Amino acid sequence: MVALNGEEDYRERHLSQDNAFCSGRMWVNPNAQQRQLYDLPSLPGEPVSLTVGYRTLLAAAASPALLHFTFTQLCQAATAVMDYLTLCESYAVWLLDEVPPLATVGPATQQRFINVIDVLYEKQIRLLLVTRCDLETLVEGVELEDIQRTRSRLQQLPRAV
Repeated sequence: MVALNGEEDYRERHLSQDNAFCSGRMWVNPNAQQRQLYDLPSLPGEPVSLTVGYRTLLAAAASPALLHFTFTQLCQAATAVMDYLTLCESYAVWLLDEVPPLATVGPATQQRFINVIDVLYEKQIRLLLVTRCDLETLVEGVELEDIQRTRSRLQQLPRAV
């Protein structure tokens, strides 16, 4: 990998309306009023069961318009790339909620998060990401090599004000 330290970020040059992943958004610690303003669902009490292959995953909510997971449900559970690929066939918009600084979770959980972002990016799934911290803090302290690619991809998401 070659670092380009120029002033222009060439990744942004090719962003368009056709790029579903980049049409998503990232929120940092939205309060209840901001969640309502941006039409972000609150976390319901009872999770929804989704059958993916021979496995059952728990999600915060699932409708034809939106698949909503918390970070714990998706990345701290025993999930795999094949699960994400299968879910991409049915859901074009994903909301990943309550994402903590990745340094606070183990390497296996970090890798699952990286894998989720890779799959959503490659499959051009619109991502709505709600984090507990800014992007730099999110990836700080993660020693997995793929984290810089993930950071770059997440940097393409517009930030909600």
